[in-house]
Amino acid sequence: GLDERNDAHAEQIRTRYAALLSKCDAHLGDVLDAFDRHGLWDDTMLIVWTDHGYLLGERDRLWAKNVMPLFDEVARTPFFVHDPRCSAAGARRSALVQPAIDLGPTVLRFFGVEPTERMLGRDLAATIADDTAIREGAIFGYHGAQVNYTDGRHVYLKAPAIIGHDAGVCHA
Repeated sequence: GLDERNDAHAEQIRTRYAALLSKCDAHLGDVLDAFDRHGLWDDTMLIVWTDHGYLLGERDRLWAKNVMPLFDEVARTPFFVHDPRCSAAGARRSALVQPAIDLGPTVLRFFGVEPTERMLGRDLAATIADDTAIREGAIFGYHGAQVNYTDGRHVYLKAPAIIGHDAGVCHA
């Protein structure tokens, strides 16, 4: 029946996604091996980050990334930074960061360049070194969809007003 075909297709997508992740893990391993081989840990910053996760049928059979609200599977992404200026190997940080805007100032300052005044992000050096907080909250979401604000513990979701649609819409 239809459900069997859908289930087989879903399993095929999950298997291919797992293969993609395995390939990414292998290539990251190659990068880490190169750091070891060439002694790069002492003077090279390494950043590993993804911009979003992906739902694979979880959460009542939801798929992909553009699903609201942004569940942890989509919003909480891997973010690892090795900064040779500090010795925090293996340390975990709890301070809120926004990699999409914070990486620019972080990398610029790493190279001794001041970020421009128009850059909204913050340098992560102190957060990496000792978990110094650089903001009280963070904003995330998608253009034209819900905008979310978190203090690290709670999330507030705000939906946009949908103009020209009057049935079942909670206007902003």
